[in-house]
Amino acid sequence: MMQMGEAEPATPRYLRIYVGDLSPAAGGNAHGMGLSDFISERLAAKIDMQVTLANAVTACAPQKARRPPVVATDREGIELGLSTAGVADPSAARVVRVANTRDLERLWISEALLEEAHTAELEIEKGPLAMTFDPAGNLPATE
Repeated sequence: MMQMGEAEPATPRYLRIYVGDLSPAAGGNAHGMGLSDFISERLAAKIDMQVTLANAVTACAPQKARRPPVVATDREGIELGLSTAGVADPSAARVVRVANTRDLERLWISEALLEEAHTAELEIEKGPLAMTFDPAGNLPATE
């Protein structure tokens, strides 16, 4: 959360966050990107820093508007996230992909989280599916 005066929650615990895009509904407001470790060039090109700064100041949280390192592709962002989190075996990585932080009811999880999802009685719609990238190295748009 990186919120002054508030303790970080015990769960969920994330080691790395990669953010690939910014919704048109955000109007260029990328406040919150400072919580991530890497962002895509695609997202960086959509940032309106004046709008983001206004939100950061209003929220008394300028740290959440800091711009993380920018990567060229989703593949690069995911690979750097895994490598800097100390993941030696990608098949053991506990990865979650969300389509949009405004809708957290559906998400993609790696096989390493499948047993935990069953234990939590989450509904598994389909899978497992391979993470695929387009020729440019980006993830396909989500449904």
